[in-house]
Amino acid sequence: NALSLFDGPKVVVGDLNDGRDAPLYLAERLGLVPHSAGRTFPSTLPTLRLDWAFASREITVRRVDALRHLPSDHCAVRVDLELEAA
Repeated sequence: NALSLFDGPKVVVGDLNDGRDAPLYLAERLGLVPHSAGRTFPSTLPTLRLDWAFASREITVRRVDALRHLPSDHCAVRVDLELEAA
């Protein structure tokens, strides 16, 4: 996979436009852990879980939030991460 080109911890965040099995499939293919902010689309009244964050296992994900006050059709996703000191 393309992430194998990069060393160290990895984080991928994005709009998958698929509320079914795509997040789990992508997480497995990338070797990352999926994290959801919940329903993020449409931002005016979110009913679909389309936006996800994926992180390497060595990253602790403390919190994932959907930010509903930004001008977009999707809610923004904020991810609070913690890395161990090397």
